[in-house]
Amino acid sequence: LETCTEGGYNLGYVQAGEWVEYSVNVAQAGSYTLQARVATTGTGSFHVELDGQNISGPIAVPNTGGWQTWTNVSVTTPALTTGNKILRIVIDAAEFNLNWLTFGQSTGNKAIGGIASASSVEEAGFEAAKAFDGNSTTTRWSSAYTNNEWISVDLGSAQSVSRVVLKWEVAYGTAYRIETS
Repeated sequence: LETCTEGGYNLGYVQAGEWVEYSVNVAQAGSYTLQARVATTGTGSFHVELDGQNISGPIAVPNTGGWQTWTNVSVTTPALTTGNKILRIVIDAAEFNLNWLTFGQSTGNKAIGGIASASSVEEAGFEAAKAFDGNSTTTRWSSAYTNNEWISVDLGSAQSVSRVVLKWEVAYGTAYRIETS
């Protein structure tokens, strides 16, 4: 543990294979948004287990430019059951700092599982469906390197949409337009 610039302490100097464990109580069943506050001058990764089951998949820690330069990473968990559980944070690749981990009840990503299409795909592994798979840390869609590229998702039925969340990587587009019908 070390003093954190955001107050309190953070977990630091983590190495692959290390883990920390907590007792938690899942009060309400359902999917959750798992969010972690991380910092590093390199890269790293970790995953989160609940009662021995991996509920996060690999969570990539991006280079934030400093050991106390913080950013949030998040994933959506599968449906969790209620009750007292053992939560374990497992370090898969070092080194990074971890300030906190939170779980928020997921309101549901209506695009997950929708029929995705795009104007183009850069190469195999970056298909349109990757933009709507609920994994914002390790998968993505990538188009050809031209202007006026587009991506769409069919939600399968009429839906009420209260917000659209776009998560851009370093090579992001400079302008976008959201259309609904």
